[in-house]
Amino acid sequence: MSSTGPLRNLTALALVLAACTTGTVPVGPVPATITVPAPTAETASPLVPETQTVKVRIIGDDQLALPEWNIVSDTSALPAQCQSFPSPYAIGPNIQYCSPHVDGADVCWAPPGQHFIYCGNTPWDHTVRKIFATDVVSAVPASIDPQPWAIELADGTRCPAKFENGNRQGANGTLALYTCDSGLNVMAKDNDHVIDTSNPIWTVIVGEVDGGTGSTAPPGKRVAVKAVYYAA
Repeated sequence: MSSTGPLRNLTALALVLAACTTGTVPVGPVPATITVPAPTAETASPLVPETQTVKVRIIGDDQLALPEWNIVSDTSALPAQCQSFPSPYAIGPNIQYCSPHVDGADVCWAPPGQHFIYCGNTPWDHTVRKIFATDVVSAVPASIDPQPWAIELADGTRCPAKFENGNRQGANGTLALYTCDSGLNVMAKDNDHVIDTSNPIWTVIVGEVDGGTGSTAPPGKRVAVKAVYYAA
């Protein structure tokens, strides 16, 4: 019997395995938590079997901004007042909620002992604003009960935390807590009931707010969540 038959079979098998490992289908367990310095639209593939938790870092262990981020000095912003309040979207220390709120100082990496802070707009915006602080920044712990900085739905829709004022009332006593780029909102009665985490693939309610003329918003729809983002 010729020995070339088994060799050909092994070669074919090797080619098949190589094709699998270079494709988009995961070949091993996918971790529930991943850490990235600068998330992109491809973060948390829809093929993963569970919702991903993405930790967004702007400041490195040396207390300097990581090179992946574009740091811009925001001279138009008022000097920030940081009163040592942890950002509600932070799972890491020294990330503060500062004022004035209108300048988007809700998620600000604040290196202790410095006179400036680094404020992020959304997890997907690679530009970070460097703002002067009125006082030397103090160290703060992580938030005791952190909420997601942003939510990414299964279809790729991005929903950062809702900062702006205006009507937030929705159906069944819900409020718009995250504003999506689709024009809809992530709705919940409070921050403790935004995400249903009872299954590996988490879900949220997406819907509209009540109309300005007194009309009532229709009930929202439950949709799957691809990833949640936290400041870290």
